[in-house]
Amino acid sequence: MEESQVSENLDYLAFAPGVRLHWSEVRQQYWLLFPEAALALNPTAAAILSKCDGNRSKDEIVAVLAQQFRDVNVSDVENLLLSVVKRGLLINK
Repeated sequence: MEESQVSENLDYLAFAPGVRLHWSEVRQQYWLLFPEAALALNPTAAAILSKCDGNRSKDEIVAVLAQQFRDVNVSDVENLLLSVVKRGLLINK
């Protein structure tokens, strides 16, 4: 896949129907919940996915993260988003 295609696919992402980000008080951890399963998220993944509201481009997500954290790696953000898109849990709005 060409780099430009990856960038287009990672803009304006939102959770697919039935998918949501959930904070578990008991486990003190974010989870990505979807029909029949759940993924435990580390704090970095939770921070990235919490920005996926369908209203931001990938570059805007990176910029917001860069305001909150030092040393934001664009490639890491892209890789996480791409892996979640491939699972069908994030879709382009």
